[in-house]
Amino acid sequence: MTQATVHLHLAKEDSRCWN
Repeated sequence: MTQATVHLHLAKEDSRCWN
């Protein structure tokens, strides 16, 4: 995975936790 892909994946997980 590229860094961008990893970042996007983490951002998605983050959104799920925050909402």
